[in-house]
Amino acid sequence: MLVYLTGEGPARFGRLVWSDREGRTEPLWSEPGVYGNPKLSPDGRYLAVSLLRDNNWDVWAFDLDRSVATRLTFHAGYDADQVWSPDGEWVAFASNRDGGILLYKTRTDGAGDAELVAESPQGSDWYPTDWSPDGSLLVVQSATQAGDIWIVPVEGEGEVRPFQASPFSEQAASISPDGRFLAYQSNESGREEVYVRPFPEGSGKWQISEGGGGYPRWSRDGREIYYRTDEGIASASVDLSTGALRAERHRLLFEGEF
Repeated sequence: MLVYLTGEGPARFGRLVWSDREGRTEPLWSEPGVYGNPKLSPDGRYLAVSLLRDNNWDVWAFDLDRSVATRLTFHAGYDADQVWSPDGEWVAFASNRDGGILLYKTRTDGAGDAELVAESPQGSDWYPTDWSPDGSLLVVQSATQAGDIWIVPVEGEGEVRPFQASPFSEQAASISPDGRFLAYQSNESGREEVYVRPFPEGSGKWQISEGGGGYPRWSRDGREIYYRTDEGIASASVDLSTGALRAERHRLLFEGEF
């Protein structure tokens, strides 16, 4: 499991580490810095991160075998919040290169220029949070006052539409490996909790966390959901085999500011 570890010093500084299920960590990218949104590539060979250097956010890809970092975006502004395409050939990211923060994609081999995917119909800033396993859809978080989750066709064919829009704040959406469910955090209960809904459509909603939780991520086999709590990193086992979702009581894996 990959986590972002808050280090000593200014709160925004931290280190990227590997962690096992007992919380034992090992440095991944040894240089302390201002990192965001670490995401493993589909083949597990690369780590994409948002990195702030010289007051400029960019997307980088870190080769885990060779410990070599490659910069993927070069705009003098905000390029961050990246997600991988399921084939690993693209990353989608948020950028302010044309004014407001919009949705772009760029090839991970460095070929060609970044391409605009879609503009927000609300005129609000957009931040991608996941890419569907079939490659057709992006899940996007809008920076409205409440915060909503949208579904965006990658190739522009189909309707840009809200997935979860309410007076409450919904964010940090993550699609299950089979593409049938979406986990996200919401403050609809009065505090942040993790929920799951069918994806890209369907009825039903299940609360996963207990006593607060956020930033959910699925295990690669779809049998667990990991998420952050005030204490550390927790896990809840889930069963998707029946077409519905059954979740077991969560358990704290390890403590710490991850």
